[in-house]
Amino acid sequence: MVVAHRIAIENGISNDRYIEYNEYIRQILNCDLKHDFKRMCIEKISYIATKINDLKAHGIGVIVDRANEIIKLRFDREITLDGISKELCISPQYFSRLYKSQMGKNFIDQLTDVRIDHAKKLMKQGEHSIKQISYLSGYSDPNYFSRLFKRKEGVSPSTYYEKH
Repeated sequence: MVVAHRIAIENGISNDRYIEYNEYIRQILNCDLKHDFKRMCIEKISYIATKINDLKAHGIGVIVDRANEIIKLRFDREITLDGISKELCISPQYFSRLYKSQMGKNFIDQLTDVRIDHAKKLMKQGEHSIKQISYLSGYSDPNYFSRLFKRKEGVSPSTYYEKH
């Protein structure tokens, strides 16, 4: 089970609660019979194999998956391709090519999509001004945010805000 857990981590599924290390220990200690332990191991290994196959079928490797997690967690702060590359210990050029080949769009486009989607959610809530929403969505320049929003959504943020 330790080897299976290590393989899961190496393949980018370490943040899955089902295969959390402490959960393994708890489940192993709760096994009364050899048969229970064997069944639990087979279920965990099968789950890990399925998750790895799913990641590979979608063509998303560990590096790109980690980059997407970083985007999800930190989209509201300054994120750069160079900063992410450095954090992932790969060159910016290699990261850029890898990201584009696996996701079908470049890193900045994905970051923009996540930020604009977040901005739209905030607009639907109606609790913030457009200027505040631009800051909460990771943009330090509300004018730049407005240009990107209009380019992506086809309407200005204020028009979208009024409609929703």
